[in-house]
Amino acid sequence: MASVEFKFENGDRVIDKITGFKGIVIGMTCWFTGCNTVGILPEELKDGKPFDVQWFDETRIISLCNKAFKIENTVDPGGPLLSIPQQTNRQ
Repeated sequence: MASVEFKFENGDRVIDKITGFKGIVIGMTCWFTGCNTVGILPEELKDGKPFDVQWFDETRIISLCNKAFKIENTVDPGGPLLSIPQQTNRQ
């Protein structure tokens, strides 16, 4: 399994250079085709409700050079195992 390097981190403030859409990075994906995308959640509300997360190609995104917040993983998020544990023989 190859490791993927992203240009941004969760919690970064960013802007899409084509549309001007601004917000905070809340997720990143790496597609089979090699395209990295960034999920951006805007900080403002529309009619008192949050906008949906918008996904953009990573090459379109520019950092606004300030962190909205630092994310600290305090619990194991789970996920797939990298290898299957060996089962011991029980008698």
